[in-house]
Amino acid sequence: LVLLWSPGSLAKVAVALGNAFVALGVSFGALNLLSHEMKIPFFAPQVALTVGLGIGIDYALLTIARYRGARQVAEIGSPATIAALRSSGHTVAFAGGTVILAMVGLLIVPVTLVQGLTAAVAVAVIPIILASNTLLPALLRLYDGHLHRGRPPFLHRRAIVERSAAWGRWAAAIQRRPIVSLVLALGVLGMLAAPMLWLRLAPADGSLDTPGSMTSQAYRLTTRAFGPGVTAPLDVVATLPTPAQPGDPNVARVTSALAHTADVAYVVPAVISPSGTAAFLRVIPASAPDAPATATLLRDIWTKMRDRRNARRRGRPSGKAEGAVA
Repeated sequence: LVLLWSPGSLAKVAVALGNAFVALGVSFGALNLLSHEMKIPFFAPQVALTVGLGIGIDYALLTIARYRGARQVAEIGSPATIAALRSSGHTVAFAGGTVILAMVGLLIVPVTLVQGLTAAVAVAVIPIILASNTLLPALLRLYDGHLHRGRPPFLHRRAIVERSAAWGRWAAAIQRRPIVSLVLALGVLGMLAAPMLWLRLAPADGSLDTPGSMTSQAYRLTTRAFGPGVTAPLDVVATLPTPAQPGDPNVARVTSALAHTADVAYVVPAVISPSGTAAFLRVIPASAPDAPATATLLRDIWTKMRDRRNARRRGRPSGKAEGAVA
């Protein structure tokens, strides 16, 4: 309905959607090739489709509106297409480039999942920009005499207004009091951004599922029986100075140190690697994954592991195990 109301005819909607779908087809082909060089998450195509379809339709509607405006001043055919690209082409390129730069900035996040998703969205946007400045003008020129077909009877043909009286008055009011407008805008934005100061990040668990669902019931039964931290355990891998067997003193010391750390409910008995040079331990926090105490516990374990590694690098023959936590 929104698409039909904005351009005003089914033909223009078909042109906008056709341009977007052709560009997305190219995007998915490029994404398939990219998947041979880097890991792409399984849900990346759906995200790329959503983003690509949204901006593809947006850019197409902008170009169609500029084309309609050019037609109103009696520029028929190619002159109208040229006039539309003069006003919308650089806007589309700049807007799409901004989206790509914003997504590429996420490549610095050292998480393969985020990097693959970022690459998928960026690959989806590039063909949209190219199609909006090449294929779409050709479609407008080709179907120039048929763009008003499929107009619903309740939609009257509206002229493209280059200047809006309402927005003009708003802009004039802002310019008369620029300092006041700036302070008010910053105040509103600051108020909206204030909750970020109390934002806590944590892995999702069954507490976020729909009440009454099977996963929610399983979460409640599990936490009631084993504690709130059982759904987000901390995995600790310790490297051992000498090959060890179950019951080795080094493993026992690591287990004891972890068990006596504040906010630890219990430590699952260690599993020794086949070579005997590493031990895997699972630490169950006493608090929920999103509790501040769990974040403090993670920092405490990291600190203990870091101190052990630093002591070994300084050449102290401590004979103790060192490790990492995940």
